[in-house]
Amino acid sequence: MAPSSSEKRPSSKKRKTTVTKKHAFLSYVRETSDDVQRLRDDLIKSGEMVWWDGDILPGANWKLEIRKALKDAYAFILCLSKEMAGRDVSGAFPEIRDAIAIFRELAPGKPFIFPVRLSECEVPSFEIDSTTSLEDFQLVDLFPEAERSDALRRLIAGLRASPGHP
Repeated sequence: MAPSSSEKRPSSKKRKTTVTKKHAFLSYVRETSDDVQRLRDDLIKSGEMVWWDGDILPGANWKLEIRKALKDAYAFILCLSKEMAGRDVSGAFPEIRDAIAIFRELAPGKPFIFPVRLSECEVPSFEIDSTTSLEDFQLVDLFPEAERSDALRRLIAGLRASPGHP
């Protein structure tokens, strides 16, 4: 039986769902913490909200805090370096895998993972899907120093294009 004109029909239009996220998530290895802190400070000065593990309070479950922070991120900034490239084991590797899982849920073409090289190094070949790897993502080099300012502006523009950016 067809609904009467006074009954409400469910809308056949799909609603666009946009969720505002809290911050950009910085992933890195300890040996580069000075460079990453400089990047963090520059991003904050530009108006971006940034989270890194230095924000974890003493006594907190750091694995849980990292998972929550990644879930609330509008962007995952992967700080690549020769120090990370030389590692066989790193806490950054599970973060990368978790970020890839989040990225896979986004509509095609939506930016979330931002590889940033702090020094000359190769991009790790993490698989995104059957035809794409992390190496396929446009990256930003924050070196040499003379080109850092322009690279930082490009990174900020990319972050602001992320779905969920506040």
